[in-house]
Amino acid sequence: MKIQTIKSAFASLALLLTACSTSQSENEYVPMVASYLGNKVWMSFETDKGNVYNHDSLIAQNKLRAYGELSQRNLNLRSVRTDKGQQLLELVADLPNMQAMTFNEDGTGTGTSKATIFIENQQVELTFHFKLSGTKGTATTYGSSALSVMNVEQGGVLFNYTNTDVITLKKDSNGKFLIK
Repeated sequence: MKIQTIKSAFASLALLLTACSTSQSENEYVPMVASYLGNKVWMSFETDKGNVYNHDSLIAQNKLRAYGELSQRNLNLRSVRTDKGQQLLELVADLPNMQAMTFNEDGTGTGTSKATIFIENQQVELTFHFKLSGTKGTATTYGSSALSVMNVEQGGVLFNYTNTDVITLKKDSNGKFLIK
């Protein structure tokens, strides 16, 4: 009788450990992979009068940062200058979670990731809509794939994005930053 109780307790413990480890792996962030990753987004913040913020100064004073919801970490956000001298922010968005991607029969797919931008004691919530495209390869070419941001969303407003666009967030009369 005592051996049967020990066996039952051991079986229950094994079942509990399996259930716990399964639920953790279902929630685990596994970034989508592709041959080309287009998850860098150019951004700019403007005052309500249309003046561009000094991004270098905001970053140096720790008044500007980005947080990725999926990775649960601060995202790479840096100030860059274009060849025309324009100061922009380059944000490296989280890639969509592989387990949450929607795939089509032809191997293409879509997915999203979210980021919170913290600026001047405010939070700006952005959703990045990604598109996976690619070519099917042969045994010798293996094919290729590209995962790129196609839209950026804020508060239900979609901004069509290509890798040469700049997302401008302008402060409105109420002090909130909105996609311009």
